Amino acid sequence: MQFKKNRKQWHKRYWKQHSKCLTVKLPGWKKEKEARIVLADFMGSYGEKSQRKLKYDFNDLEGIIFGYKMSIDDKIEIMKIIEKKCEEHKRYDFNFYQAEPDERTGKLRISSLGLLTYR
Repeated sequence: MQFKKNRKQWHKRYWKQHSKCLTVKLPGWKKEKEARIVLADFMGSYGEKSQRKLKYDFNDLEGIIFGYKMSIDDKIEIMKIIEKKCEEHKRYDFNFYQAEPDERTGKLRISSLGLLTYR
């Protein structure tokens, strides 16, 4: 019932919150310099995987942070791709990081996977 009465207000609050969760960093990530791209698929424009590929300068990418729920197989696949890219671009300074929940603080902890850097 409340939704029907205040539909415009509900939509406004919904999209404000939706935008905020995609574009606002948590305090623990403030030091990270990053760019975020949000592909909103309202019109079905990005249904195909090939339509979601974007071009970027590989040299602008300092490293990758793996999410704590990411599978080992996916991590290995990404690492192999990055290894080829590093060879192509003659880079030796690419870093991998792992995000893990910190039970003590309740926040995500980012750890360097130092053995996997290309140096």
